[in-house]
Amino acid sequence: MILKDMGQTERAMTLLQLQEEVSRKAGDSVNLEKALTHRAHILKDRGDLDTALQLLCETERLSRARGDWDGIQNALGNQALVYSRMGRNERALELHAKEEAICRETGNLDDLQACVGNQAALLAALGRWDDAQRLFEEKRAICQTIHQKRGLGSAYQGIGNVYLHRGWLHEAMTAFAHAEALARETTRCDLLVDSLCMQASCSAERDRRGLSPARSSGRLWL
Repeated sequence: MILKDMGQTERAMTLLQLQEEVSRKAGDSVNLEKALTHRAHILKDRGDLDTALQLLCETERLSRARGDWDGIQNALGNQALVYSRMGRNERALELHAKEEAICRETGNLDDLQACVGNQAALLAALGRWDDAQRLFEEKRAICQTIHQKRGLGSAYQGIGNVYLHRGWLHEAMTAFAHAEALARETTRCDLLVDSLCMQASCSAERDRRGLSPARSSGRLWL
């Protein structure tokens, strides 16, 4: 996907369609699935969500035909992301739950941390803060276990957002600071910007309330 990363999506789509055609003729379901998945990601980014979903449903069927459980859970997770973009969050959560069950069964911890993180973000968007916090904390624990620093940064950012919603400013600031440090270490510009912005929001809210920077609710679980 070098061309896609370079912004040459039309050229990338042309080559992926050629890969799809060749793979179909050869009966190569593995490379066919790869081509369809990459095409679906480009289409999702373009906003063609219905077509992206159709391709991802086909990748699920291909994985099921091969008995490829990693492929199945990846397809389910990708479908969930499309449904989330459609605003169908409950359907997205259903598919993420199926993805999660497969990850736990197969012991795929890296994909599990991504899956529970995606669920946590959806739950936060739905205002289900207790469930969101529980899953963000599980994501953090998994990432610490497998030394997945990029995912760990996202986990701290999510935890910080939950703390901020609860009004725990000192705890939120600490979590966002962890996210910032990990963003710098892993060169994640998106997370770095978000973590800095949220620390600024915490500082502004703390000043508005007239709170001391060191004041804490005693609920810091980092």
